[in-house]
Amino acid sequence: MPSFHCTFIYAFNDHGMRQELWRDLSLLNTQGPWILCGDFNCVMVVDERIGCPVRHAEIVDINNCMHLCGMEDVKCVGNLYTWNNKQQGHDRVFSKLDRVLANQSWKGCYPTTEVCFMPEGQFDHSPGLLTIYPRIGGGRKPFKYFTMWKSSPVFNDTIQAASNTQVSGSKMFMLVSKLKSVKIALKDLNKSGFSDV
Repeated sequence: MPSFHCTFIYAFNDHGMRQELWRDLSLLNTQGPWILCGDFNCVMVVDERIGCPVRHAEIVDINNCMHLCGMEDVKCVGNLYTWNNKQQGHDRVFSKLDRVLANQSWKGCYPTTEVCFMPEGQFDHSPGLLTIYPRIGGGRKPFKYFTMWKSSPVFNDTIQAASNTQVSGSKMFMLVSKLKSVKIALKDLNKSGFSDV
């Protein structure tokens, strides 16, 4: 697992006092895998609050900082609004104050990172569960042609049948489609006659 930086955030409620946090994060800006998690105490877009208007001044500084640091939200499931004031009726306010953001280097190393914000229960904030799955090396096995396949008694028939599939389109499209058919047929031959080398 590659090394990474993780910064936990608990931002001030006061807009002016958050300025120092944005300055510190901008100075800390790293090119390696970096993730920010926590309570930012402000929204990033107008749609992230219900019950109280969002002023443009509230969102400018956090967005500038996150842009400068190359941060974007990771995939989020569960509660969209991670905080509410527990008031009743028209006085109730919902906001997305808690989030997890990562830079491109992080997303390259941990592309399946996901945060789940669960029901808040008795608290005013939703707890977040961060799941990190590192990229699994290897992936699908690339196609390779093995000369030994020619020794199979069904090799010529396999190639002939796969390349005789009817395809319409441009000559290049027909060629690519037939090559894909041959590749699939050869993979099947490899599994059945050559122990899936």
